[in-house]
Amino acid sequence: MNKYLLIYHKEDNDGVCSAAIVANQIKKMNKEDYNLIYFPATYKLLSDLYLKGEEYLNEYFDNYTHVIMCDVSFNEYKAMIYLKNKFKQNFIWFDHHLPIIKESFKHKFDNLNGVRDHTRSTILNVYKYFYDEFDILYNNKKAPKLLWYLSTFDSWTHKENNLDFEEVMYVNTSITKTSNLSLSFWLQEIDNETLIEILCRGDELARSYNENYINPARAEGESMCYVKDKHNAELIESNGDLTWKIEGTDRKVCMLVTSGGSSSLMFKSLRRPENCPQEEFNKYYDNGVVFKKTKDSEWTISLYNINEEDTFNCGEYLKNKYKGGGHVGAAGATISQAKFIKMLKTKEI
Repeated sequence: MNKYLLIYHKEDNDGVCSAAIVANQIKKMNKEDYNLIYFPATYKLLSDLYLKGEEYLNEYFDNYTHVIMCDVSFNEYKAMIYLKNKFKQNFIWFDHHLPIIKESFKHKFDNLNGVRDHTRSTILNVYKYFYDEFDILYNNKKAPKLLWYLSTFDSWTHKENNLDFEEVMYVNTSITKTSNLSLSFWLQEIDNETLIEILCRGDELARSYNENYINPARAEGESMCYVKDKHNAELIESNGDLTWKIEGTDRKVCMLVTSGGSSSLMFKSLRRPENCPQEEFNKYYDNGVVFKKTKDSEWTISLYNINEEDTFNCGEYLKNKYKGGGHVGAAGATISQAKFIKMLKTKEI
């Protein structure tokens, strides 16, 4: 009997929706009994698993015949090599985070099963793997429209795909609320088919379902984002520390401590206006950083570029400095309490 472990990034639509496509395909491919276990993951949870040692890893992974990872990976590359050697072609990895993809080339992961392409989201990497109905120029809209919107938001490719960012953001915001980042939303059964399967069918019913989710989501998301923008501007004004820097640079950083979620949009009020003269750039802010305390008394860092055209690589910076990871415009890491206290003194990240 096939026993699958599906590890997916639980904190955004890209991880959850891509995992739903995989889960649906596993169900279709296995006509007989099979076992599918879900592991809603963060980078911190995977690091904690790795730190339990090789004996524990062997015992843990011996329970499975297949391991699939969506939109996440072990920061400790020895763990990725361990999975590759243990499961061979039954280790399937879908990702789009450039720093970890670059690292994979050093370890000859080129022929590993799955798709790793940083030019699009993990949703579309998974869709490409199972359906193969679009080429590199996937904005021919052959991919399901709702997934295309969610993908564009996560991979920040609205310009390349000729989409309005505000519209993409509205849809993503509303779907995040509606789905509650839950697999069960995408895997709900409608007339003996899952929602994700209907969305991916490519026929008139699929097009109808895609539009039926996008249109109300666009309207609801616009209202939600208006309220959120106002709240975030007030939060920055009352609680933001505007005196931070990126270590070794003159990049201006706004720091926040929060117990909730975060995104670059929290710092929208600090963004440079369009067509801002370069001599006035120093009036505005470059990065936002959000700290959140974990249950283990550690601290998560979320680092964002505030300005859309900024090429500062947050993912590479946190990977090299704190063993974190992510994208050019948004990345994360976990640090100790002692490191956090030191940062508070230096006001540098």
